[in-house]
Amino acid sequence: MLFRVLQRWTVAACLLLGTALAPTSATAQTDTGQNVLIIYGTGGLATWEQTFNQVFRDELSAEFGVYVTPEFLSLVNADDSEKDIIARSLALKYEQQELALVVALLPEANTFVREYRHVFAPNADVLHILPADNITTDYDDSITISVLESSANQAIAETMRILPTLMPDLTGLTVIGGGGAGDRSYMARFRQVFESMALPYEFSYMSGLTSDELINALKALPPDNAIVMTTYDRDDQGNLLRTLQITETVATEVDRPVLVMSDNLLSTGALGGNVSTVAGYALTAASLVENILRGLFPDDPVTARTQFKFNGQALDRFAVNRDSLPVGSQIVFDQPNLWRQYGTFIIAGVIVIAIQLALIALLLQAIRRRRRAEKELRQTQKLEALGNLAGGIAHDFNNILMSIIANAELAGDEATSGELKGRLGNILSASERAKNLVRQILMFSRPAGDSETSPLDVCAHIKETIEQLRAFAPPSCKISIDCETNLPAVRINPTQLHQLILNICVNAQHAVENEGVIAISAVSMKLEQAKTLHNQIIPRGNYVMMNITDSGTGMSHDTMNHIFEPFYTTKPRGKGTGLGLALVYQIVKNHGGYIDLQSEVGLGTTFSLYFKAESQDIQPIEPLHKDAMIQGTSERILLVDDDEMVLDVINRIFESLGYSVNAFTSSIAASQHFENHPNEYDLVFTDLSMPEMDGVRLINKVRQVRPLMPVILCTGYMDSLDANEISNCQILNKPVRSTELSEAIHNSLRRNAKVA
Repeated sequence: MLFRVLQRWTVAACLLLGTALAPTSATAQTDTGQNVLIIYGTGGLATWEQTFNQVFRDELSAEFGVYVTPEFLSLVNADDSEKDIIARSLALKYEQQELALVVALLPEANTFVREYRHVFAPNADVLHILPADNITTDYDDSITISVLESSANQAIAETMRILPTLMPDLTGLTVIGGGGAGDRSYMARFRQVFESMALPYEFSYMSGLTSDELINALKALPPDNAIVMTTYDRDDQGNLLRTLQITETVATEVDRPVLVMSDNLLSTGALGGNVSTVAGYALTAASLVENILRGLFPDDPVTARTQFKFNGQALDRFAVNRDSLPVGSQIVFDQPNLWRQYGTFIIAGVIVIAIQLALIALLLQAIRRRRRAEKELRQTQKLEALGNLAGGIAHDFNNILMSIIANAELAGDEATSGELKGRLGNILSASERAKNLVRQILMFSRPAGDSETSPLDVCAHIKETIEQLRAFAPPSCKISIDCETNLPAVRINPTQLHQLILNICVNAQHAVENEGVIAISAVSMKLEQAKTLHNQIIPRGNYVMMNITDSGTGMSHDTMNHIFEPFYTTKPRGKGTGLGLALVYQIVKNHGGYIDLQSEVGLGTTFSLYFKAESQDIQPIEPLHKDAMIQGTSERILLVDDDEMVLDVINRIFESLGYSVNAFTSSIAASQHFENHPNEYDLVFTDLSMPEMDGVRLINKVRQVRPLMPVILCTGYMDSLDANEISNCQILNKPVRSTELSEAIHNSLRRNAKVA
């Protein structure tokens, strides 16, 4: 009896001492924010409450204007008189504060607040967290009561749902709990959930046993039973206990899996289950407090979320298959396991080793492919360099050739001496060779797919090209053609196909020294599998294969390695440029084709060309234009070119053809003149590249005045022209022969006459 009295006075003295120390800081809080008092019932002994308090207060920082004061009260074994003393002590301590909200945690604190709140916080709203029963009864209507209910019902139900999969051999469950009022309330909650579910287990219940009695009883359970832990705050003899300590004792000394519904119990060695978490309750409670202080009260009790959480050591101890755990389960306190922790890395390592072995097996083939690619890269780089050079000089060089060719033609028309005409013919011949050389070089500057292609009849183009070749080949050079009937079409640029065939045949004619045989054939071929030829891999598919074979001197292996390089030639100086076969290679590659070469010294050479077969209709061959001059009938031409030498010679050619010409070296002056005299001209002939205003802009200026004005655009470098910028315009590529000029003017004027 004396001990009980001393205990009461000790409690009161401690609370009064706290009251004496607290008013200054408490009063300061009322000036800046809302005060929240949270009451714990175990005197600060429970780890669960300490963890909850830390998370809860961190979430409700003073930055948000909320000041939380915790009170850890010894309410578990307190009788009514002791509780009354505690309540009056709280009233003294907080009489200088206006408490906006009182929060109670766990059954003892919730019961205390319901019974004594009117003593120490009569005007404060109340938030009950995890009460034991229907705590909202016996309240007046002057305050608002909110409840954060236990998630135990959900946790229990979810744990029971997965249990048959988790432990398929389980037959019985023993539910254990303490003898306190809160303990029995939780035990009743568990029993209610079990009875609402159709579970294939035998249930037994043990409550209020002392620690020793409980361990002895549990050790007698059958081996196919599991233990379900509720709360254990006190036993039937009134001894104060801790759920955490009892759970650890049971999990350690009893060889049965222990199912728990709170994550703080997993550290004891319990198996786990669907658990509520301290942090989950604390965060949900903090969110509720913020809403309540804003006047947003929940209409119904709120619950916190649960999650599946298991002790890894217990899973291994009771041989629980981890694959049977629900998706998203969290495993804590897991023992290191080489295969489980590093199994993925081990498998990955084995795969890596297997891949490395495979790579080693393919290494030689990769080296060969790399060397082949390097060789093709060097070839491509040479061609690109040549193309860049050609593009840079094409315009000016073609202007010079234009002047030379046109002046030679005009001089040839006026010359009376046969010797003079012969010399002028030599100039024209040399200029034509220079013109063709520039055009060949320019092909290297054009990227693959840049030229216009169409489905063509290879045989027809072979025959047409050979007819031209026979015109200057000696009779002693025999040329034969053997083409397969109904040969599929090939998509290629017709001019480049003609150039390709001609270059190989001319090279073959030189190889046979004008006294051998050149055989040309074309057949369809279906490759069932990929084929390697001359450092290339041709994929399987349908192809048209063209062979050009000569009976000439053949080539050495070293010559074959360089034969497609620009400017490489085995011919004497002045007999070849070394561009013919380089151009052949470029044309084939630009059209997605493949080229093979077979040759031996003294046994001749065979070029094999492969092009993808097309299923589209073949385009007919356009007839060649006749080399004839078409005279004009005094039509008026506006001529514009910034190069005075070119302007002068074109002016003379036009006048010799019977046209009336007004020539300008300034494109701006020509544009202004045309605006002032738009009806004095029948045709505009202009250069493309001019410093003041280029030909495209000049044409657009002209057509702003006369939309249907016939126009011929002449350029020394076709690749610099975007044909989409202008329409209904005839384009000529310098240098141009007089016959081409006469035909172009004639066609433009005739087309305009039809439109008019």
